[in-house]
Amino acid sequence: MTLVKKEKNELVTEEDLEFLIWFDEQKKRAKVIEDRIKQSAHSFLEENGLLEDGYKAELDGAVLHIYETKPYKKKQTDTKKMKEEGVYDLYTRDVWVKGSTRIQVEYDEE
Repeated sequence: MTLVKKEKNELVTEEDLEFLIWFDEQKKRAKVIEDRIKQSAHSFLEENGLLEDGYKAELDGAVLHIYETKPYKKKQTDTKKMKEEGVYDLYTRDVWVKGSTRIQVEYDEE
């Protein structure tokens, strides 16, 4: 097994590194395709009066559901105004947030 060392205590196999780079490229391609499909789906649902009902398509045992979420109004706290009025600290508290591990692929600018 070949290890690639980038910085102190950062070891990864060359195979895993190659896979992560490939996988990151696929995620980016998938995101572009997903955005294009969402735009097309929105247009299709709107043009065919299906915004309320949604749409279902099946292919080789897979089922694709497309639903539209309508814009809606919600209540939101104006923290900037609370800070200006000096009451923000009265209604906030410190809480622990669960840690997480992220993987990010960086590319050389060529």
